[in-house]
Amino acid sequence: MNCKFCGQPLEEGKRFCTNCGAPIMDTAPASPQPSTQTNKPPFSGPMSASPTPAAFPKKNGISKEKTVLFWASKALFIVALLLFFMPFIKIGHNESTMAGKDSKPLIVLTGKEMIVGIDDDNSAKDKSKSDFQNIRIITAAILLGVSIFMTQGAGITSAISAGLLFFYMRGAENSYKYGNKTIKEWDGLLKIHFQPALYAVLILAIVGAVLAGIDQVKRRKMFQQEQEFSPFGGYM
Repeated sequence: MNCKFCGQPLEEGKRFCTNCGAPIMDTAPASPQPSTQTNKPPFSGPMSASPTPAAFPKKNGISKEKTVLFWASKALFIVALLLFFMPFIKIGHNESTMAGKDSKPLIVLTGKEMIVGIDDDNSAKDKSKSDFQNIRIITAAILLGVSIFMTQGAGITSAISAGLLFFYMRGAENSYKYGNKTIKEWDGLLKIHFQPALYAVLILAIVGAVLAGIDQVKRRKMFQQEQEFSPFGGYM
């Protein structure tokens, strides 16, 4: 390599020309320096998941928030079930007849005895299990028990229970026999006396059904309000 100023050959390793003293400029192309920046792939962070159909607000639903009416209806159902241990019916002579005056009832049955078919006080004596069991009483008790644990729809089941009790009372004289004849076939000599506990269960089932129905309406409105405040929240 020669000096740019005087044209004389340049000695290797010198920083100045030995002929004219001009500084030697490094004309060699600079070797490419390794880049300190690495080629990073574009950021691929977690993508926001698109809302699934289940995340969209629903028009119909019921809030999980319980109202006072909800708990009140459950309390009524529990009391109604406890009353099944009380006498439901007494079968005896008609009080308007001579035999019925000051006479003791021939058969006394509690709600529990009418369900399990076991006569605790043996008032039925020669009667078999099927003689005083009643399918309507059994079904009504089951529906009341189910209504206690239902978070919604308890008003319907308890209303059905009340309906079964009502129709039982309407047809009770055809359901029981005494002396191989139904109570109705005794032409008024015998009579079924419905006890206060049975009427109480009927009333409690009706009132509980009304309260449960009102509670469900209120909780549906609460659910709509929850959806308005939180479009992707709320309860189902």
